[in-house]
Amino acid sequence: MKSLLYVLALSSILGLTVPKPNLQAAEATSPTNQTSKSLIEAGLKAYKEQDYELAVKKWQQALKNNGENLRSATTSAENTPTDNQITDIEGKAYLALGYQMTGEEALARETVAQAKQQLIKASSLLQAKIFNISGTINLNSGRYEAAIADWKVASSAYEQSKDTTGLIGTSIARAVALQKIGQYRQSLNLLNRTSTEINRLDNPNLKFQQLHNLGVAYAKVGDYPQAETLFDQASKQGQTPEQKAAVSISLGNLILDKNPS
Repeated sequence: MKSLLYVLALSSILGLTVPKPNLQAAEATSPTNQTSKSLIEAGLKAYKEQDYELAVKKWQQALKNNGENLRSATTSAENTPTDNQITDIEGKAYLALGYQMTGEEALARETVAQAKQQLIKASSLLQAKIFNISGTINLNSGRYEAAIADWKVASSAYEQSKDTTGLIGTSIARAVALQKIGQYRQSLNLLNRTSTEINRLDNPNLKFQQLHNLGVAYAKVGDYPQAETLFDQASKQGQTPEQKAAVSISLGNLILDKNPS
C-alpha cells in the first residue's frame, strides 16, 4: 500500500513548516523569498490533499521565484546556507516528492540528489528533513537499502537536533524498510527501542505505526499471539480509514500465515 507508506514516512516531514529565516544570514529575507516560501507551503497543502500536479506546479514556481535571489545572494558570515539557499534546498526536495507521485521517477531522484549536494554546513534539522525525503523516495522506488542508509543519516541528524518526533518517525520508517529486505529481527529491535519515547509523546499516528509494524514483524518471525495482540492495539489506536484498513489486511495475512494451505 504505497499511500500508507507515504503516511508513515512523511509523518515527520509534512507536519513541519518551512524553516524560519536563518537569523545568522548576512542578508535580510526579501519579498521574493517570502513569496517562494508561501508557494512551498501551498505545495505542501496540495500534496496533503493528493493534488500532486498542483503541488509540483507550486514548487516549480517557488524555485523559479527564488532563483533571482540565489544569483545575487551573498554568503552568510559563517559560510552557512542563507535563507534563500535553504528555500532552494527544501523546494528541490519537496519537488522531488511531487515528481515521484506524478510518475517522473528519474526527475525525482535527480532533484533530491541536487538538494542533498547543497547540504554542506546546513543545520542538522535541514539535513534530517532532506535525507528523510530521500529515504521516502527510495523506499517507494523499491531501493530499500538506499532508504535505510538515508534514514540512518536522518535519524542521527534528528538526534543531534534533539527532535524526538523526527527521530522516532525515521526509526519506524527504517524498520519498515528492514522488513522489506527480510530483516525482521532487526526491525523488531529497532521498533522496540522506540517504545519508551513514543509513550512520552502525544502522537497517535506514530504510536499506530509502531504498533502496526511491530505486529507485522512478530507475525513474520512466527510469534502469532503477540502479533495479534499488537494488531488489536493498533486498531484501537488508528484514527483514519487507511489505518483501519491496514490493520484489517495485516490480520488477514496473519490468518493465512497461521493456516497455510
